[in-house]
Amino acid sequence: MKKLKLSGVALASSLALIGCGGGGIDSTATETGYFIDSAVEGLSFKTETGTTGTTDAFGRFQFSAGETVAFYIGNLNLGEALPDAEGLMTPALLAHGNEALKLLLLQTLQALDTDGEPSNGITLPENLLEEIDSVSIEDLDEAALLALDDTLANHLDKNFDGHIDVNAGQAEAHFDHSLDTWGNGHRPDDNATEGGNGNGHGNNGGNGNGNGTPIDIIGMPTSTLTQDLKDAIAYMGNEERLAYDVYMNLYEYHINNGTQINQLQNIASRSEKTHVGIVQSLVQKYDLGSDDLTNVTAGVADNTIAFEDMPRGQYDISAIQDLYDALYVLGQGSTEAALKVGCMVEVTDINDLDDYIELAETSNATDVKEAFNVLRDGSYNHYWAFDKGLKNLGITNGCYIEGDALLGENKENIYPQNANESGNDGGRGGR
Repeated sequence: MKKLKLSGVALASSLALIGCGGGGIDSTATETGYFIDSAVEGLSFKTETGTTGTTDAFGRFQFSAGETVAFYIGNLNLGEALPDAEGLMTPALLAHGNEALKLLLLQTLQALDTDGEPSNGITLPENLLEEIDSVSIEDLDEAALLALDDTLANHLDKNFDGHIDVNAGQAEAHFDHSLDTWGNGHRPDDNATEGGNGNGHGNNGGNGNGNGTPIDIIGMPTSTLTQDLKDAIAYMGNEERLAYDVYMNLYEYHINNGTQINQLQNIASRSEKTHVGIVQSLVQKYDLGSDDLTNVTAGVADNTIAFEDMPRGQYDISAIQDLYDALYVLGQGSTEAALKVGCMVEVTDINDLDDYIELAETSNATDVKEAFNVLRDGSYNHYWAFDKGLKNLGITNGCYIEGDALLGENKENIYPQNANESGNDGGRGGR
């Protein structure tokens, strides 16, 4: 069992639930149940008689005999059911014979596991879906679930292809194995030792708060910016806008010609828009205008403009304008060409951010460094999403193109996969 730290997931106030200590034993309940798809930690629960709490590292929850128990991820209601005679609760019981719902529950829980290894237990991200309006998963399909919340979608669909990363076959095979283990008499807490914390995930030192929420640039201590660092902020603002614009414009071009390339739209809408906002926060914090910069050749988007009013395909820096113009034309050629443009954009971002993160560190500009770290982690994730998209087309080497000036280096041992974009699973060493 991998995790003994109790989750901080809370029930939303709109459910009018009062916690009983998050995974602790409630003296008013008489039975201990287990939520199994592997043991699932971090599910909120509420019983008919009002016992509430959070499943612990062994998937345990408390209830009284004969009462149903409802389970939630934030304000997403997963359903309710009566535990079986041995206290077992599963997604299948919550689905009440609805096979499609069972599979969606299995895929969701397994894809949300924080270490991506559900075979050693499933731990859910903290604070997920607490800000949404209450909704039941039985009213959603895969597409509606992914559209429910961007942070949720980024956990479930790291490939940005519009599908949950764990497919139905994988999910069911894992679940069947977990049921076999249970049926053979094994319980998650058979070898439990009290008081340990074996999850190996730090809670400090990363970018953000661990749930995908952007870092608080304004709230960080103010730095003294060199001219080079001011220009770097302006450059990355333009470069992040370029990424959003070229992805959305190519998505629209191809869909108008009968081809839907989900990675382009999903990366733009779920990530690049946020990245533009992060850089804009730096611009606003330091009140940077064209008079403060040496690399701006034309005032296109000032520090007060809203994202929706930023003109697509127009930039303050001539090098970015030239790059956009070339990439947009190149990406129109085919689906493969559009995905390769994505690879090029992300490698360009990472190369520039490597330099600018070093510059920020040398300048002791912690807020700028942390902001750029978030951008770079996002670019790692986006690179691998485009790489997988190309491999799904039969392009064996994905983004790698031997001899290419930009893509001629194999990134397998260079770029981390599933980087923790604006999260805090222990700092950069854990990404």
